[in-house]
Amino acid sequence: MGRMIGMVLMAVGALAVFFGAVFALQSVDILGPDSSSMVGNPDWTVYGLLVVIGGVLAVVVGKLLRR
Repeated sequence: MGRMIGMVLMAVGALAVFFGAVFALQSVDILGPDSSSMVGNPDWTVYGLLVVIGGVLAVVVGKLLRR
């Protein structure tokens, strides 16, 4: 059971890292559309980095559970 939960955590964590990076890159005008509520908004940089950190933690915990 722990291995399955570990795999799920790793998958969710990887998605969180991806989407958090997208949020952060859009907020600093590197990625995304020309106009959006996220573009140029420093709040989304913080949100994106927090999502990335949460995703990395989920991947690490998932990896530990798969042992």
